[in-house]
Amino acid sequence: RGARTDKGVSAMGLVVGVRVRSKVRDGKGVVSVGSGVGENDEEINFPQVLNRVLPPEIRCVGWAPVEPSFNARFDAAHRTYKYFFCRGNLNLERMREAGAQLVGSHDFRNFCKMDVVNVSNFTRTILAFELNVIGHVRMNGVDVEICEVQLQGHAFLWHQVRCIMAILFMVGECAEEPDVVSYLLDLSRCPSKPSYALASELPLLLYDCAYDTKHVSEWICDQVE
Repeated sequence: RGARTDKGVSAMGLVVGVRVRSKVRDGKGVVSVGSGVGENDEEINFPQVLNRVLPPEIRCVGWAPVEPSFNARFDAAHRTYKYFFCRGNLNLERMREAGAQLVGSHDFRNFCKMDVVNVSNFTRTILAFELNVIGHVRMNGVDVEICEVQLQGHAFLWHQVRCIMAILFMVGECAEEPDVVSYLLDLSRCPSKPSYALASELPLLLYDCAYDTKHVSEWICDQVE
């Protein structure tokens, strides 16, 4: 898998590497040719085949041929997460000021659930942070703004996005100052993670897993039923 998500988190652009039977004789990823493969056979419609057996809430929307050494997790160039929420009384400018401090390479041990058994390096790189109002809905006769935080990074720690959102919500509620992010990233001033509740997993979406063209040169998406 291109990324591992918590229970309850949705995924829109998850990439999964699988070995499958093919009906072509050569090309990227073809390691052997079956005896029944003809010279001009068309490739199997993989999304159609998979979607027949997958539950309706899980859909395959495209595929790409890759080399046998391809690893969906470790070959990913970057991943994009989105987190949706109602604005309410949140101060978005304060949240943007705080979020901007996340960009770059930092030790995020104060922004994750510690997994010392499997992880020894807590440095991760955030490539971009955005917070935007994306729409309005009418709820109980009141016009409510829907907001979206988008985080793009090479890789993420366990619960990292939910921890980030928890801090941003406190900043937006004026319970913390925007520079609390810099404080938590500075291990000389904050050597251990403070106690705070995680943001909910339900509004979190794994939006995209991106790959360099040397790994994935073409996505075939026009065969979906």
